[in-house]
Amino acid sequence: MPHLPPGTLIFSAIAWRHLLNGGNSCAKSVEEVYGHIGGGKRNLFGERVRFAARALFGQSVSPEEVLRRHTLFGIYSRALPPQAAESWAAALVDEGRKNSAHTPLLVSVSSKGFRFSTADLRSCKTCLMHDLEELGFPTWRIHHVLPPLHHCPFHGDALAIEIKGNIGGRMWQLKLPTGVAIEKSSLRFEAASNGYVAYMRSWIDLFEGNLPMIAADAWAHCMDLVAAHMGSVDNAVRELSKQLTQSWNSPADRLPDILGIHVQRDFLRSELEHRTAPGRVAQKLVILTACDSLGILPARGGFPEQLSMPLLSNGNVNPLRAREKLLRGSLLASGFPLAMVPGLAAGDTAFAIGKRTGVHRHQVQRAIAGLPTVALEELSDHGSWEADSWLAKELLRRREAKTN
Repeated sequence: MPHLPPGTLIFSAIAWRHLLNGGNSCAKSVEEVYGHIGGGKRNLFGERVRFAARALFGQSVSPEEVLRRHTLFGIYSRALPPQAAESWAAALVDEGRKNSAHTPLLVSVSSKGFRFSTADLRSCKTCLMHDLEELGFPTWRIHHVLPPLHHCPFHGDALAIEIKGNIGGRMWQLKLPTGVAIEKSSLRFEAASNGYVAYMRSWIDLFEGNLPMIAADAWAHCMDLVAAHMGSVDNAVRELSKQLTQSWNSPADRLPDILGIHVQRDFLRSELEHRTAPGRVAQKLVILTACDSLGILPARGGFPEQLSMPLLSNGNVNPLRAREKLLRGSLLASGFPLAMVPGLAAGDTAFAIGKRTGVHRHQVQRAIAGLPTVALEELSDHGSWEADSWLAKELLRRREAKTN
């Protein structure tokens, strides 16, 4: 197998093997790298990575390290609390577990059309030339299949579409990049700006593990620090918007048009009010660059140790009650917005929580269904709950399901 440097997709090795096999059998090339995964899927998060680690690196690189270096896990797991990321990695490494590809990210992002990778394979000519000089063959890069990146974050080149794909996630043509574009990318942003450059650089820092503040638990504290520093969420939205407008040379409310569906229309307020899922990495990085410019967050090194403030509630810093603390931990681990915590702790209905927070009630219902039974039982010990509360109904539902 070829040597794959960090940041290259495992798909590169599959395409390389297919070339050596004379292009005769796609299934054989895939199985030589991943074993039998079935369905012809792209497997960009590294399911059955234990087999791939042995095939590519022998015993020199652990399966977990392969996940971090050569799959989208190396990007999106950074947005999860460490314990949740470790659990996800274990599910991907454990060949006996099913449906682990996007857990726990997929369940928490409810926007139609939101995808973690591009349908097409894109390349950067400068990266390709570097690969040929250093490796002797070109590779496909992880950063080039991230939907909210339209340029190579390493060189600034516009990414060119080389192989068309489909939104169903079926395996691409097993070819290595050539630098010949079959179609120009639909670039939404051509002009260089300090904000855009800092944003692209942040994707590299994230992949290299240098942004611990993006992890969901740390990020929640980040947003509370920002709101507390500015005096309120409204003030924070206003000041961050000004900074982004200046650094991007474009109105802040245009960034969703520039970067696509990975950035929500009200992304500033949504993040500050804990109404978003960890998988929305792009808008977090946009906000982080603005915070860096304003100097309102601690230095990135050793960030987790400096985060000790409790969550904000309606602009005020309050200690978490026992219910809120337990719910917060469970929601962070499962990747759901923390804006639900006060309503769930109060026993409100999914409809009421959704109406108050702006989180869709179906997402609230999925969050409730995903709470561990042990957490629900522990919640029931903290104060009295109404017979028609969501907790009482959910516990009853699970008991009935267990007996049936």
